[in-house]
Amino acid sequence: MPPRKHQPAITRNGNSRPSRTADEACERMLSPSVQTGSSGQPRKKERPILSPRQEAVAKMVSRGLSDCEIAGELGVSENTVGDCLKVIFRRYGLHSRIVLAIRMLTETHARSHERGY
Repeated sequence: MPPRKHQPAITRNGNSRPSRTADEACERMLSPSVQTGSSGQPRKKERPILSPRQEAVAKMVSRGLSDCEIAGELGVSENTVGDCLKVIFRRYGLHSRIVLAIRMLTETHARSHERGY
């Protein structure tokens, strides 16, 4: 039997696009946000501004806590935690707790490295 030829992925509107491997997708999600300034030099995108509660929720997600555990530590409802996460995901452009956790840990590491720790 002859080997199967790779078929391109088909989008909803019927156009074909190259398929992305899981590694490429993860690299894209986790890569630092870099834009080009007017001088053509890359500049780092500013970190989204989070409220103190949203910052606390994001840090607790990076520690692996569930919504229920986060709510218990902060003394708020699980719905409040869920609402905070929706805002955080929207501001960071993320769709996954695991990617948020990795992003928070990466930023924490980068900040400590900049300070010389």
